[in-house]
Amino acid sequence: RVSAQARHPPSDPWRRSTIAESAVGAMAAFPVLGLLPLLLPLAGLCPAEAVPVPTGPGVIKDTKVSPPGCKLAPETFVPDNQFYVVECPQMASTISLSFSSVFYLVDGAQRALPDPLQLHLAEGEARDVTVQACGRSDHDSGTETCTTYEFDVHRGGSSQASLAELLVTCGMMDAEVTPAFDAAVTDYEASVPFETTATVAAEVAKGGFASFTSFAVAEHHRVEEEIVMTPEETSHIVDIYVVSADRQGQTKYSVVLRQQASTDAGLEAIRSNVGHVKAVGGEGSNEFMLTVPAGTKEVAVSATARDRKGATVRVEDASGPGYASTVVTMHEGAPYELVHVNVRAADHLSVAEYVLVVRSQNMVATAMLASLVVPGCVDGMKPPFRVSEHHYRCAMDQLAEEVEVKPTTM
Repeated sequence: RVSAQARHPPSDPWRRSTIAESAVGAMAAFPVLGLLPLLLPLAGLCPAEAVPVPTGPGVIKDTKVSPPGCKLAPETFVPDNQFYVVECPQMASTISLSFSSVFYLVDGAQRALPDPLQLHLAEGEARDVTVQACGRSDHDSGTETCTTYEFDVHRGGSSQASLAELLVTCGMMDAEVTPAFDAAVTDYEASVPFETTATVAAEVAKGGFASFTSFAVAEHHRVEEEIVMTPEETSHIVDIYVVSADRQGQTKYSVVLRQQASTDAGLEAIRSNVGHVKAVGGEGSNEFMLTVPAGTKEVAVSATARDRKGATVRVEDASGPGYASTVVTMHEGAPYELVHVNVRAADHLSVAEYVLVVRSQNMVATAMLASLVVPGCVDGMKPPFRVSEHHYRCAMDQLAEEVEVKPTTM
């Protein structure tokens, strides 16, 4: 009795196939001991006597592999050798193994031969096949003794080293890769947001292998790597080393991640040479207050952007990269002076406006609001509250019967 079972391959068919080939020599060097020789009953030698039923362990007499391009290693099948490697060419998508055995005569009838075992393998795929041949151990007990054979079947891979897919993602968004992916093109660029973490993922075609390090360590069909873009770098190069399924072909792909300009138009600080600058107007307000001693004639004011390298700061008529300063003249009798600060981000599109209210200590008694809230304004109060802004508009819903105004004085 011959039975065969195919087991699914491990994660790396190429590596397992290589190990299996090494095992062939070990098995050949130490043949299985204790197998009894099997004798075929010769018909016609004893025509007057009953044909005896031979005993002993079952063994495979021969193995045939098709299509013709497939090769068995060792080349000659020997029943005592229980491990073989079957190497088939790339075009052999269906591989057939057929087995013949020393079949015993039971009640005068020979046991049926098993059907050939057919395997459908992808390019570069390998699979383990276990085959058992069983026979009676003696005349009386009827028990069977089996011999197990293992076949490592491997379909050759393509010599083409190429990618099937290349993706660059930033969080949940795909970054645009240029030019559009084509396996024949090896150099690409992708624009990624400022200070982002980009993920480069690549899938290899035709059963090949890839690595971000070198050709020598390429052993996965799909690879991905996370790149953390720092503010200091404008670009980052990612190399992908691709090896074909048959380990003969090699191709290197490159992706240049270009970091987009910062959109940060925020302020790190507003400072002055006298007094202390405080934020006013509540959370998210772009307005600040500075109270200076009575009699102060001039105040030096500076503003620093969060993006010191990329942003442009303007304080009144003075401007500079990441920083600017000016001198404010305090006019006698005026309740306060206004200093306008403008920050333009590195992308030249994002802009933020800030206002600093500078007032003298002797004007503290001047009536000023710290905040103004009108609940129920459709789309909010226009413009948003500022200490220096005195006129506002509030659109109420037509069903509103009351309007509540909540001012807070300084």
